[in-house]
Amino acid sequence: MDLQGIVASTPEEVGNLTVCHFKAILGLPFTAVTPHLLPLVQFFTVYHCSEDLRLTLAKIPSADEIMKTLFKLNPNKSPWPDGLTSRFYSAAWHTKLTLSAQLQESQEEFYL
Repeated sequence: MDLQGIVASTPEEVGNLTVCHFKAILGLPFTAVTPHLLPLVQFFTVYHCSEDLRLTLAKIPSADEIMKTLFKLNPNKSPWPDGLTSRFYSAAWHTKLTLSAQLQESQEEFYL
């Protein structure tokens, strides 16, 4: 039902009503950054790190670093979209499944 009390009865009317509702909530559509604001935005976003920090950030983490980070995670949270909690990964880290080797291989593929 819209603000005038008219009930939407077709999918198209419901869609139009939904679009109008969110336009009213969210306001005007996004407009591109105007050219005169670009230098100001660049002024606030320019950051240059040292070469040592850049190399540290670009370094591929070792299996030991991954293990330490994984073991620090909340055991009831799922770090990946598979839904398996970090408790599962911590328990399976040293099993015959060689989870550590599989994670090391997958993260190397990700970084390389």
